[in-house]
Amino acid sequence: MPKKNRAVRKQIGRRLEIERWDRRLNEKLGRKRRNRARSSHTGNRSFRGVTAPSAPIIDIVVPVVLDLATAHEETCKFVSVIKSGVRSGKRVNLVFSDVEKINTSALMYVLSNIHKLRFEHGERCITGTYPKSLQIERLLGESGFFKLLKVKLRDRVKVPRRSMRFIQFRSSQELKAETIKEVRDELLRDDLEMPRAVAKKIYRAVSEAMTNVGQHAYNNKSFISDRAEDSLRGRWWFSASMNATTNRFSLVFYDAGVGIPKTIPREHPMENIRGVLSLLPGIEVDDAQMIVAAMKLGRTRTHLSNRGKGLLDLTQLIDLVGDGQMLIYSRQGLVTYTAGKTTPIYCKQSVEGTLIEWKLPLNKALVALPMDDDDED
Repeated sequence: MPKKNRAVRKQIGRRLEIERWDRRLNEKLGRKRRNRARSSHTGNRSFRGVTAPSAPIIDIVVPVVLDLATAHEETCKFVSVIKSGVRSGKRVNLVFSDVEKINTSALMYVLSNIHKLRFEHGERCITGTYPKSLQIERLLGESGFFKLLKVKLRDRVKVPRRSMRFIQFRSSQELKAETIKEVRDELLRDDLEMPRAVAKKIYRAVSEAMTNVGQHAYNNKSFISDRAEDSLRGRWWFSASMNATTNRFSLVFYDAGVGIPKTIPREHPMENIRGVLSLLPGIEVDDAQMIVAAMKLGRTRTHLSNRGKGLLDLTQLIDLVGDGQMLIYSRQGLVTYTAGKTTPIYCKQSVEGTLIEWKLPLNKALVALPMDDDDED
């Protein structure tokens, strides 16, 4: 046999051996990754979801900081990466090891999108590791993040902190008035009080938000996959918390619908002009300005006098107390509201829905508002 042919055969043999070695190495790494996912996540393993258990697993590292206010673009991109991974047929393993901070609105945004993906692709599609930080793990446990996603609570976080009280994350497709009434019982126990005026306005604002979800937010079917339509149409997510040290009450509400800018009518010529211009390349969308219109004018698609008052109620409470904050994220718009000041902000990334975060110091509310104020409309 010519020397040239022997050299070629030898080269091909080495190449095949390398390919076999790479294949065995990848199989070994795959087994290790699957074992790590099983040991770190203790959800409902018996659930047979759409994503096959044998689907390849990809690790997605959770950013050090998740914050829709200060790290909006990074937080939204992180959620987009999760969606892309799951919808490509892979199983996603979220690595929480390096997380140092998660603010309330970002936690709601991440939770709701994981919850949605599990409806669409089954509970096996997303797993994850426990955080190294005890503080972060407590937050995920006490807020209801683990409970809603059916993740077992470890012993080190089973004893709740006295300084924080949560109405744990809830999600439903119905308008449940009792959900809001539970705020008093679960957060404001015997040692804390909430003025009646505050309680009534919170009740009306969140009831309005729930009603809007059922009537307007999901009027575009393209936002929901066919396989999950029955589970997601009209769905909302809600949570509230009370910091007993600072006396600061906060609530967060989210729906994954079309967003405020798409559900309120454009009634002024300038709004129509901005809407047309925003379709041009390089022109910022006017989502933030339309959120401002919904806040200040109480505008609603129904044109009913008793509707569209929820956001006004929350801003009026901030004005009366002289402290507090409201942040409204919808599509590519963000509006921040403090006493007497409204700031619209354009965001490069969309939250694909509407998220409202509202904060109020109850110690100042007790001074500014009487406990027996009926707040009659």
